Amino acid sequence: RGLASASCSRVGCLAGFFHDSRARRSYLLDIATMALLDSVPSIAILAISAVVLYFATHAIYNLYFHPLCQHPGPIPNAISPFPRLYWNIEGREPQTVLKLHLKYGNIVRVAPNELSFITQAWKDIYGFKRPELSKDWTMYALSENTKRSIILSGTDHGRQRKMLAPAFSERALKLQQGMLTTYTGMMVEKLEERMKENKSVDMAKVFNCVTFDTIADLMFGEPLGLCENMEYSDWLSQLFVSIWLAGASRALQYFPLLFRLATMMIPKHIQETIDSSYQNTVDKVNKRLAMKTERPDMLGLMLKHKEEGAEMTMDELYANADLLMIAGTETTATSLSGLTWYLLNNKPVLERLTEEVREAFNSIDDITMESLPRLPYLSACLEEGMRMFPAVAEGIRRVTPSTGATISDHFIPPNASLLLPDHFPTILPNNPHSIPHYAAYHHPTNFHSPTTFAPERWLLSSHPLYNPIFASDKKEILQPFSVGPRNCIGLTLAYHEMRLIMANLLWHFDVELSGECDEGWLDQSSHLVWDKKPLMVKILARGSVA
Repeated sequence: RGLASASCSRVGCLAGFFHDSRARRSYLLDIATMALLDSVPSIAILAISAVVLYFATHAIYNLYFHPLCQHPGPIPNAISPFPRLYWNIEGREPQTVLKLHLKYGNIVRVAPNELSFITQAWKDIYGFKRPELSKDWTMYALSENTKRSIILSGTDHGRQRKMLAPAFSERALKLQQGMLTTYTGMMVEKLEERMKENKSVDMAKVFNCVTFDTIADLMFGEPLGLCENMEYSDWLSQLFVSIWLAGASRALQYFPLLFRLATMMIPKHIQETIDSSYQNTVDKVNKRLAMKTERPDMLGLMLKHKEEGAEMTMDELYANADLLMIAGTETTATSLSGLTWYLLNNKPVLERLTEEVREAFNSIDDITMESLPRLPYLSACLEEGMRMFPAVAEGIRRVTPSTGATISDHFIPPNASLLLPDHFPTILPNNPHSIPHYAAYHHPTNFHSPTTFAPERWLLSSHPLYNPIFASDKKEILQPFSVGPRNCIGLTLAYHEMRLIMANLLWHFDVELSGECDEGWLDQSSHLVWDKKPLMVKILARGSVA
């Protein structure tokens, strides 16, 4: 009877349980939770193992089976793009790539899908060949405005270049010579004031002020007013922020999802700075167009060419004006800054150049665009300055077409093995390749004593200062303005500006490096362009330095 009673009790409890939905759900949930908790370690181990296997498989493939696996380079770089991206973010890419070429040779695999060349491969990569090697879009943190410009306009590049070309011709520059000399004259006046005050001058800032005022006048019909005090305006400061952001954010282009997320999270004040900088360009272009005057500036010549059949939309005009305000200024100022540093640290070279300039001209009026190219040592110093301190130190990357490409006698296949599946954010569409300026110009394969500042290497053998020790230099490697259909359209303007500014500086003044200048001035980071430090210089009366 007792057993029967207990059995009935249990049956009653079970019956109550199955009729109580709340108790039933709680019981089943407890069972499921216990089962899940018991299986969590197994699931975690399985997931981690899958991820490790996934990346290990790709690492093995990239090391031993990838179409570029025969090219030398660091193992981490062959496995993953992350070391390459780290140099970019850190701003040490030029120096790091040089070290790799010194260790591994003329062709280095710097990322799973990317090769770096320091050979004479300019025509193979950038020249007039079909199909053309297109630009690597991941190198540019592109805004919609940038995509409308000549820099990455695809089939429209030729049309836009045709529209811009008349403004950069030798004939046009001769018409604009008065504008160029106006701002070199203002530079001299301000330097005389600083000299009388016995104050050191940041020549990096001075060069920026002169080049920006010059291009602004050539583009917008009026300067930015920088040369009045040799100080940056709010707009120029905003522009420098935009340049730095564009360079520093390029690594995110390899991660489209992260890039989109980052752009959505840009602080409001930074986005306003970027927008304000571009809107300022738009306003200045509109103001120049409203002048309705015939003036031999860039916009005037471009509009005249438009009347003759060339085409460019207003949005393209704004985008190119914004681009030229950077490309036609910062790079020229950087080249002048680098040259000044090397001149002031190589007194014999400075003395020879100063002597050549002062002996060539009896008065300042003799210093013109026509007369300056006849100074061989000045030209040699400009070339050597751009070799030692190229304004754009990194390579401008190109990608192989669907047919592949032969570069320096090496066939580079198209679409060499995708690193990761299409949806994964680190994929590169093709094989990007480049000639890194800084590494190519500082490698002993190309130049004798590559770390020595020696303008003599660029002189003709008939010049009294010619040194045959540099006869084997591969001078054609130096291409600071690139080559081919997409070379720098402002090359001629840049040379004229640099000659005028440097000749005026040395004709009027003696110069010395100030004690306020950082001794490690050359140790700079690079985010496409150099993050220049202040270049503090003493301005002295002509003839003061013995």
